[in-house]
Amino acid sequence: MAIKPCRECGASISTEAQHCPKCGAPDPTKDKIAAPDPTKDKSVAAEPIKDKTAAAEPIKGTANPGAPTEHKKNRWLIAGGSVFILAGVAIFFASAQPTPPAQPTPPVAPAPPETAESLAAKYAKMTVQQLIDSLPEDYRTTLTRSERLSGDRRSAAISLKTRAELAPQPDQKVLAIINAIITKEEHSGPFLHSQGNEYLAKKQYDLAIQKFDEAINLGDTKSFDSRGMAWLAKQEYDRALADFTRATKFDHGNYLVYMHRAEANEQKGDRDSAVSDYRRALSLAPEKNISDKIKATLKRLGF
Repeated sequence: MAIKPCRECGASISTEAQHCPKCGAPDPTKDKIAAPDPTKDKSVAAEPIKDKTAAAEPIKGTANPGAPTEHKKNRWLIAGGSVFILAGVAIFFASAQPTPPAQPTPPVAPAPPETAESLAAKYAKMTVQQLIDSLPEDYRTTLTRSERLSGDRRSAAISLKTRAELAPQPDQKVLAIINAIITKEEHSGPFLHSQGNEYLAKKQYDLAIQKFDEAINLGDTKSFDSRGMAWLAKQEYDRALADFTRATKFDHGNYLVYMHRAEANEQKGDRDSAVSDYRRALSLAPEKNISDKIKATLKRLGF
């Protein structure tokens, strides 16, 4: 245990003593702390502030409730500026990238030339009138004129085909159109009807009936009378009468239809029906010599 003098009265006391036993000073052995000089403090406080900005700046670490610190403001400004700069750099490099060269358009291959087969397939889907309208004007005019003079479109088309083939440079498209017209005419009701009449004249009755059937299926009503003549030649009177009766509905002003039916009734043995049809034919007969022939037939039958 050490002995030191009391800082207040100078009495020797133990360093462990908390109060001086003589003067009662607390912690008597500890050194006396120098009191602050109020004069110096006033002089320091009274010194004018030269830098207002520095005086207004808060001391780092001092809390200021209710307002963000300058440090936080600076940090946000730095972050925002960095983002702005990065965005500008990205835009600059994106715009600086070279534009890739445009790919050249591949050349379009020319359409292959139309062959005779492809033209035939194309025109097979068109009607006869559409085919005629597709012809060049001079060919179309020639075909129309020839058909009007002959009354046969197929024959006119065949003549036109010969002309087209004799041209210095035959036009394959024109030839294909004309061939399509001929083909369609050969499968038309009027042409089949004419073919049936040719077989009928040659007494090839079954072939004639076949052609007349095809023509009737295509709407050719004149083939009823002609087919009836083929049935009459085969002595199939009921079939003949049925066709003649159908013919009168479509061609009731034609005296020949009634003469043909009168002949079928007469050969079948139906005299009264025959006389009735002959009289109907007589009323429609256009010429005197035909009328005289019908009158002679009626006289033979007793009328």
